[in-house]
Amino acid sequence: MARLNITIPDELSERVERWRDRLNLSRVCQEAISRELDRLEQIPSEVKSMHKALARLGREKAKVEQSSFRKGVHDGLEWARGAEYGLLKRWGERNGDAVLHDVLRGPASELVAGHQGDPTWDPEPYAEGWIAGVQQFWERAKKRL
Repeated sequence: MARLNITIPDELSERVERWRDRLNLSRVCQEAISRELDRLEQIPSEVKSMHKALARLGREKAKVEQSSFRKGVHDGLEWARGAEYGLLKRWGERNGDAVLHDVLRGPASELVAGHQGDPTWDPEPYAEGWIAGVQQFWERAKKRL
């Protein structure tokens, strides 16, 4: 069996001396070292399972975002087909992040209400898709007008 020397603070040494006749210091140290090693050896498996969970969640998030974006494009194109010229031009030429919130509260608000509660719907990619659909329609329409 291997032997190790350990260093402990004087205060701890004094406390140990008071109980030395009731303590098996070798066993106490062995158990403490064993517990710590068990804990350290468990970390990689926990980290590995966490990485697996994060990868799975990332894939699920990507699916939700893609699905929401596609729904937004579809709804934006549908809205654009029936929109008045002035509104179509205004929304077809708008850019920026603030636009996304305006979409959800404005022209897409009725459609948004129908999607809320759907676990495969995310408002931000939906609004991005809606704008993309409207802009796609506007780019084609303005060349012919």
